[in-house]
Amino acid sequence: MAPNANAPSGDSGPADAHIPCSIEQSKYNPQQNNLQNGSALDAPVTVVNKEGQSLVDAEAEIVRLAALPTLTYEQGRKKAAKRLGVEPHRLDKLVEKRRGELQSGEERRGKSLTFPELGDWPDAVDGITLLDSITQTLLRYVIMSAESAHAIALWIVAAHAFDCFRIFPRLCITAPDKRCGKTTLLEFVAKLVPRPLFASHITIAAIFRIIESHKPTLLIDEGDSFIPGNEELRGILNSGHRYDGSVIRCVGDHHEPKRFSTWAPVAIALINRLPPTLEDRSITVRLRRRLASERVTQLSLSDADGLNTVAKMVRRWTTDNKDSLAHASPAIPNDLINRAADNWLPLFAVAQVAGGEWLEKVSNVALSLNREQRFAGDQSIGMLLLADIKSAFEDTPEEALFSSEIVANLRKREDRPWPEYLHDSPITMPQVAKLLRPFGIIPGTVRRGDLTAKGYYRKAMVDAFDRYLADEAVTTSQDSIVE
Repeated sequence: MAPNANAPSGDSGPADAHIPCSIEQSKYNPQQNNLQNGSALDAPVTVVNKEGQSLVDAEAEIVRLAALPTLTYEQGRKKAAKRLGVEPHRLDKLVEKRRGELQSGEERRGKSLTFPELGDWPDAVDGITLLDSITQTLLRYVIMSAESAHAIALWIVAAHAFDCFRIFPRLCITAPDKRCGKTTLLEFVAKLVPRPLFASHITIAAIFRIIESHKPTLLIDEGDSFIPGNEELRGILNSGHRYDGSVIRCVGDHHEPKRFSTWAPVAIALINRLPPTLEDRSITVRLRRRLASERVTQLSLSDADGLNTVAKMVRRWTTDNKDSLAHASPAIPNDLINRAADNWLPLFAVAQVAGGEWLEKVSNVALSLNREQRFAGDQSIGMLLLADIKSAFEDTPEEALFSSEIVANLRKREDRPWPEYLHDSPITMPQVAKLLRPFGIIPGTVRRGDLTAKGYYRKAMVDAFDRYLADEAVTTSQDSIVE
């Protein structure tokens, strides 16, 4: 039986006591609670039993407390706990739970997930023409290497048939800094893949439930802002690399263990690199900031119809060739081993079934991008290094600097990390070379007068200086020159 509303205040009950139910349950609407004639703290919801006793309606009282402003609740929580016969910390948990249940705003309700219906393409599609078209269209919108465009075209087509494969790679879109077209590229991919779903800052609980129920292609932008420090999210993204990837969670009142699939195509855009275990399950394409002289077309809503037509053609081609894709056994270059070979297999399968020069193309692309991925350094600190080397060239009339001179100059910069770069030791020439490699800058033998040594010519640096450090460099996504 629920305690009397006038029970002695010292009778608080045991810490693990359950909230007792009143004899008669009343309905309580926090929106209709009129507190004009009394304090919110001293207005418990009560009912009268058959004996005429006034009792606290426990359930309705929890609802009332949950609707109070936080400060008001804190001021009266101990008195409310005593009235209900529980410890304050127990009441806090019950009120917090009910607050979540009572939220009725747009933030909690959200919107139901919907996915565009592609519809059918009436005619048979030639795979070579399809891949060529995707590549050429992609290069109109984003500055990237032809190899990267080929890889993305193959990945897009393979995503429509990802269930044909045992392993499907994540597509990692990265760049040394902002304003390199990552978001534009992700938006382009979204127009062509099956069931696209932008899911930036997605929660752990949402991601596997969405995959289980909808099998979308997840498109995650700004991954550098929340993936590196989130081990559980990385674990789920890692597990979805395989066809049997899943997580097990207890659900329902009886906490029954249930399996949720994590198997779905995923594209992630970010600055710098993915965490190693996730990068190892990805095909990585690297973008670069465009020069003011490089022209691109701005991706706009008016392009949607044309790209939707391409998406229909991709769907038709993969539907017609699903059996061939599932049984494809393309020859993988020997330099691609273990997981790298697994990652590239779906793209090789698409190239093999499409025919023409695409099998040769994918071999060259895979070797090139895999080599870049292996040797990629920390690009964020690479930007800092690039700026300091530019400064060193500006301080000298020489057209070349030896690696030893660059390192000596860097070690003098007390305002930089170079004097204690790694394990409290100053930066070395190999470390400089590693940081510059993602920018396409490689040391070589340079001659200056009678001296010859490893170093860098100014002219070899100009392209990177112009792309990443020049004031006139612009983004492909917001400040594009529209053709």
